Amino acid sequence: MGILDKYKVGSADVYGRSKYFPNSGGNFDVVITKCKVTNGKKKVCYIVECEVEASDNAELKVGDTVAQIMNLDDEFGYGAADLKRFVCELHGIDPSKPDALARLKETDDALDVEDPVTAFAEFLVEQSEEAPLGLPAKVRAWLHTTKNDKKVTRIAWAPR
Repeated sequence: MGILDKYKVGSADVYGRSKYFPNSGGNFDVVITKCKVTNGKKKVCYIVECEVEASDNAELKVGDTVAQIMNLDDEFGYGAADLKRFVCELHGIDPSKPDALARLKETDDALDVEDPVTAFAEFLVEQSEEAPLGLPAKVRAWLHTTKNDKKVTRIAWAPR
């Protein structure tokens, strides 16, 4: 038995190299290529991978792969809120409005279910397994300071 056997390196999933939306902010035209769910030992994450088509920030160039990762096991529910925001904003809907889910259901007959956010998020994952999504979107990123003085990158999505 080798010293690395316990890590199962040979059977590890390998993902493309991607960057994150930069803390310095910016506006980006992207194509969403893949959405996936990863099940780690400590957390479940929803990941949105994109290819940059236009950028006003030198840290992300045309052709770069960039990702947003949402930790769904976050104890405060931030990951779930970010996923809801992602789905609603892709449909041009403000997720903070009380009628957001009703409006989302109206956008597509397939979303006329009890939880259209989950239905659409799962649909993107399923479609990603077949081929790249090719879903165009606009992204705005900026640095936000929390109440606890922690710096986090915020991301807003929009249809394109």
